[in-house]
Amino acid sequence: MTAQLREIHSTKSLGPFSFGLGYQLWFGYLQFCQVLVPFSVLIADDNPTVRRSLRSLIEVSTEGKVCGEAENGAVAIEQAATLRPDVIILDLGMPVLNGLEAARQISVNVPHAALLMFTMHANEHLVKAAQKVGIRRVFSKSDGAEDLINAITSLVAENSPPPKSIRPPSHLRSRTARARSDSAHQQQDKQNHNN
Repeated sequence: MTAQLREIHSTKSLGPFSFGLGYQLWFGYLQFCQVLVPFSVLIADDNPTVRRSLRSLIEVSTEGKVCGEAENGAVAIEQAATLRPDVIILDLGMPVLNGLEAARQISVNVPHAALLMFTMHANEHLVKAAQKVGIRRVFSKSDGAEDLINAITSLVAENSPPPKSIRPPSHLRSRTARARSDSAHQQQDKQNHNN
């Protein structure tokens, strides 16, 4: 996506649609733009230093705002129901309720929230267990900050459908339809030629 966006900005056109870019690029571009829309984050980790670091990283690197922090799984469940954040970051090893148990209840109570596990214990077994309770991504605390930010922004983009009021320009729609029709005819010609 980034390479496609660079290509848009490097062309000598008056805009991204001058050369008939297809729907895929258009909707990819919309997803990219939607990450610039503010979103809310709940951080659940028993370590206050980790919570502060994550808050700072998210608020400096994205349009996200941390709407709440929880020191254990039970508080995370309560805050998720009250605050209804877009993204919830859960640690695995928390007191009262661990991240998996909290995620199981949160995914039922706040189904729109994208759940992400950020833990020291990331492994294949945990990833499978996390997916079963509604966690979409598992990251190790030893992974780079850029990976975590990319995961958060991609989850936000995945959860945000393109606005209904935005459609590709009409000239893009007609070019795309012609291109699909031409492609279908070319494939049919190849099949007829091969037979």
